[in-house]
Amino acid sequence: MKELRSAKKRERFKPNGEPYYYSEGRMNLLDNLDRPGRTMLTSESSLNRSTHLIQTLDKNGRNRRRFITPIEAERLNCFDDDWTVSITSEKMRYFCMGNALVVDIIQNLADQIERVYDELIVNLKINQNNIKTCDLEEYDV
Repeated sequence: MKELRSAKKRERFKPNGEPYYYSEGRMNLLDNLDRPGRTMLTSESSLNRSTHLIQTLDKNGRNRRRFITPIEAERLNCFDDDWTVSITSEKMRYFCMGNALVVDIIQNLADQIERVYDELIVNLKINQNNIKTCDLEEYDV
């Protein structure tokens, strides 16, 4: 896992043989439960660079590293516990959470859009009330 999350810069080759460099920045080995989580990918159930790894204490008080559970994956995306429980495969539960949007972010965006929309409607009504009608007799039409 340390190798997966370490910084790397590797030479690769395009189909035409031209070289280029692929690079990735370093990532923390463990995810901090006191901070917002990283984006979850559909590959969460496999061991890869983006897999969430946390440290907890075992029954004897020793540090233990483990992957997040399906319920923790649901919580990371602000879903209710066991939202995906009807999906029989644990791998598919992780896949669904990796394919999902974070509920609270979408709710926040919707609230902001609604607030801006309401302000636009209010301003539109104020502007409509301030429009003066013109008397066409004033003009030689």
